[in-house]
Amino acid sequence: MANIRFSSDILKRLGEELNPNADQGIIELVKNSYDADAKSCVVKLDSIRAVGGTVEIVDDGVGMSKSDISEGWLVLGRSGKTKLKKTRLGRIPAGSKGLGRLAALRMGSSAILRTRPRKPKNTEFEVLLDWGLFDKADVVEDVPIEIASRKSKTITKSGSDIALKGLKSSISSNEVKRLARTLILLA
Repeated sequence: MANIRFSSDILKRLGEELNPNADQGIIELVKNSYDADAKSCVVKLDSIRAVGGTVEIVDDGVGMSKSDISEGWLVLGRSGKTKLKKTRLGRIPAGSKGLGRLAALRMGSSAILRTRPRKPKNTEFEVLLDWGLFDKADVVEDVPIEIASRKSKTITKSGSDIALKGLKSSISSNEVKRLARTLILLA
């Protein structure tokens, strides 16, 4: 018996080819916040005029459980979202198969997800995607991904933060302007 496996090069190709512009990738992550019923979503751009900068998306949505991460967020090409099923706040989901998310996550040399689900309370999960490890691997399945968790009484609100660190290319002022216009339209 055999299984279809994927070369790690597929992650690089999808990341580079799906969203050729940084603003499109960031919008994909903002759409995930919208789909998570976030009432607030903040996009932070730090040192983006040069390679190595950081993009961060912080929201107050419903967050994700460990199962949501392993069976949803980390499974590319499958979506638990359906256009027919509205969110708890009555929103029609904007995102779909997770491929745009992959493209956005590949903008940096690493991506860090920190998420605080509504239940269990006082819990935060963290996932580090070090793209250098994937680039060195023969197949995607060779790279283990840890879903770390911590409990704390200070974790009181749900939501998710995604940080794209070590941007592989700079983000131009035109891309920032397009991002701002698209965010206004999305809002």
